[in-house]
Amino acid sequence: MVICTKIAVIARKGMSKILSFYAILEPREIYTPNDKCRTNRLSIDGKTLARFPHLNSTLALGNSMTKIETDGFLSEESENGKSQILEKYEDAFNFAGNLNRFCMTLLDKLNIDWKNNFRLIVNTLILRVVENFQAVYLMLERGMLIPSKVITRANLETLFILAGLQKNPNLLQCYLDQYDEGHKRSLKAALQFKNQSLKASVKKINIEKLYINKKKELKNKELNILKPKQWAIEAGLEDFYNLYYIMYSNAIHSNLSALNDHV
Repeated sequence: MVICTKIAVIARKGMSKILSFYAILEPREIYTPNDKCRTNRLSIDGKTLARFPHLNSTLALGNSMTKIETDGFLSEESENGKSQILEKYEDAFNFAGNLNRFCMTLLDKLNIDWKNNFRLIVNTLILRVVENFQAVYLMLERGMLIPSKVITRANLETLFILAGLQKNPNLLQCYLDQYDEGHKRSLKAALQFKNQSLKASVKKINIEKLYINKKKELKNKELNILKPKQWAIEAGLEDFYNLYYIMYSNAIHSNLSALNDHV
């Protein structure tokens, strides 16, 4: 349970940062596209309602149940519709619920060992798999099939790495090499920012120096980076890669065939 507690602490800190971020973004006024009509966020006048007709229907809902037509999957109607989905696919959701409880029991037995990089990474990957699984469950019970495919594909990649490491702990260095290469790419990407505020942040943090140091660090180091398919092969899950991982790539990249899910 130590790992769950640690993640909870991190999550709380992350949420406080998110809320602070929203506080910065929260404007005092709403500006229309032509910047001629301004209205305080707490009092929406008639002109604004005329310019944004959808606000009329939203405000008119009052205390009544919000509808899919106005709020989509965030509506109370969508929330109430869960019972129908859970009933129709009862066997699948019952199985998923039992599997989730088994996974939570497993998580409860995990401990963070800061001195053992392998166990630390493997245990955290397990936590990631379980959390992604729960996210898919929450989406599917609302009928959100497309986002669930996106997370399922991401979870498959995590599963490939997790199973690959469990079968061959020597692959840990490949996983660490992947991080080093990704870190270098992120620093390089930051140096290509065009926005003036972003460029100022890069200069303030001295990203260029960090990038140069990272390049020097990796200059004489031969990185062995495995692609998802290689991880799947190492994990003995190549069929999962060729079927689900490839199939759900359309959901990730919004290829033309992915649009069929919306129509």
